[in-house]
Amino acid sequence: MRFENESAYYWCKEIESSVMTIQDTLQNEDLPYFMTGKLLGTFNSILDSSKNTISNDLIHALIGVIKKLNLSNEVFNEISELAVEMTKDSPSISLHSKKVNAPLRIYGLISNYICM
Repeated sequence: MRFENESAYYWCKEIESSVMTIQDTLQNEDLPYFMTGKLLGTFNSILDSSKNTISNDLIHALIGVIKKLNLSNEVFNEISELAVEMTKDSPSISLHSKKVNAPLRIYGLISNYICM
């Protein structure tokens, strides 16, 4: 068990180092896309954990980065609505499911807009 934990720790540290290297080498116009993906990955992890709610500070960070992507108002507003949903408590199963799927839906909206 200890060996597995140590291996996982070193593997995670290696991945973190690689991500930081990539982030440092990106051009300014590509950085918002990378940061958006990084935040959405963080949100996905949080929503899959017992915390189950994203803080307003993280949502503001996402909105700030997404503003730099120059999306249409319609796409930006839809992403904003999904982002706000992730900050709410989810008493019902349907709201919880909607909230947990929000990072993937945001990613899909951005991907579809970019590929247009």
